[in-house]
Amino acid sequence: MSWEALQKPTKHQLAGETPREHRARVIKEKRLGYRGIKAIQWKRVRDDYLKTQINDEGWYICSTQNGYGCGRWIQEPEVDHIIKRSVRPDLVLEPTNFQILCHPCHQIKDNGMKFKEAA
Repeated sequence: MSWEALQKPTKHQLAGETPREHRARVIKEKRLGYRGIKAIQWKRVRDDYLKTQINDEGWYICSTQNGYGCGRWIQEPEVDHIIKRSVRPDLVLEPTNFQILCHPCHQIKDNGMKFKEAA
């Protein structure tokens, strides 16, 4: 048995990275810090969620789930956390906690009112 076969695989080998890719990622993570990494993860998850919600013509519907949305078709959506990040930080990157809202409805929700109360 060779010496290489006895060694435990390194973290970058388990992740499918070359040593150079691993070093570049570690340096980037250190430079960005924790918040920067979360921002990158949020953008990726947000973009994936938006791809699942768009219709064939490129429109999104402002969610009426939980009484916050107006139900209009919009082209500039905002992804909202149904349960606030401050209440459940573990659900920040969980797509089941997302909903599409238009900007006015998102502001209404952030101010603590239901859509029907604001009308």
